Amino acid sequence: MPTIFISQTAGNDSTGNGSEGSPYASIKKGYDESSEGDTLQILDSATYQPGGTASGERIFLTTSINITSTSGQTPTIDGTAARNNDFGSKPAFHGVTAAAGKVISFTGFTFNSFTGSANPIVDASNKVTLQFNQCIFQNMSTVAIFPNPADASSAAPNLLNRCEIKDSTHFTVIDSTGADEHFLFKNSTFHHGNPSTGISYIDCGNDSRVNGIMQNCSVLSAINTAVTLIRFGTIENTIARNTGSGASATGIKANDSRSNNCTIGFDTEQTGGTDGGSNLTNTNPLFVNESSTPPDFKLQSGSPCIGAGKTIAAITVDFDGTSRSAPYDIGAFQFVATSGFTSTDGSESFSRTIASDFTIRKTANKLATRRFDTTSENRQAPYSVTVSGPPNIRGRTTAYKVEKGHEGNGG
Repeated sequence: MPTIFISQTAGNDSTGNGSEGSPYASIKKGYDESSEGDTLQILDSATYQPGGTASGERIFLTTSINITSTSGQTPTIDGTAARNNDFGSKPAFHGVTAAAGKVISFTGFTFNSFTGSANPIVDASNKVTLQFNQCIFQNMSTVAIFPNPADASSAAPNLLNRCEIKDSTHFTVIDSTGADEHFLFKNSTFHHGNPSTGISYIDCGNDSRVNGIMQNCSVLSAINTAVTLIRFGTIENTIARNTGSGASATGIKANDSRSNNCTIGFDTEQTGGTDGGSNLTNTNPLFVNESSTPPDFKLQSGSPCIGAGKTIAAITVDFDGTSRSAPYDIGAFQFVATSGFTSTDGSESFSRTIASDFTIRKTANKLATRRFDTTSENRQAPYSVTVSGPPNIRGRTTAYKVEKGHEGNGG
């Protein structure tokens, strides 16, 4: 399938031909020149108006298309331009003219400042399946990523994969009144913009819908009212952490099944569906830093979520693209051990993490006890130690020994 190249900074819609050396300037021009299943590749990190013009024309979808960024580039599609488009406060992309079963996918984009139910990124019009990979959604308010999505008859799921939804208040991910839809959310993170009032709802829209599947996601919110944070068909390996009062709030509500989830901070932690077991309730997942901007959703070494997830064959990597292997961790990130060894000497200022094979030189205290501790996360091969120093240390007649309790993985 052909690739059509686009660069707002170097392209030209009038004189370009869509090649990498002569790109178009707008996504709309690239789409107009594309055929079923083509790829539009964005070459720069510019902020794009959906239609590429001052009025921000809408793009009416008629064919399936893949819209992707170039490695190292982070293009933005801005909702402000969409609100000023030729029809006024309409979606940037509209599926009203599409035939059923079309798929539009975005990879590596930031979507910024889409606001209100009349201003979604894509109105799927019950025909188009939307798929987002490695995308960021920010400054969204009272808006849905998936309005009027294609129903379950679509072969491909409406997808969030390795995405970050951040700095968004009262933000609904799904908004639909149709029949059962087919959703798959995996390896994604959701967090609020306001630490005291921000809410990111992850809502399948109706308790009767069972096709929504959420796996290995991490959600941080501040709920002070009677709402449900996550309402989906099947929920697995997912963390829901509330920093609000949790007044009458529910963390996870499943229609079909739930298992291996971790929740804390809700009046009702987990409910609904078949309880598949291994759920952690009122349990702090121990994120590395949930107060940073953005939060660091990786797990601390002592997290109860490490190794507490179920193995899901279809999920082979985490949010960062790190390989997952059994036992799976709960949440968007698979814990990565910090390997290395710490050498300490009570009579010298000497302490650092070092590789599995290392040398100690010029030891000031020749009679000191040198200890080598392996960190609890380290599981690598046995290490070797070489000790060198002043000539008189070489006259040692007794073997260096490993003190009990400080063996590590070798000696």
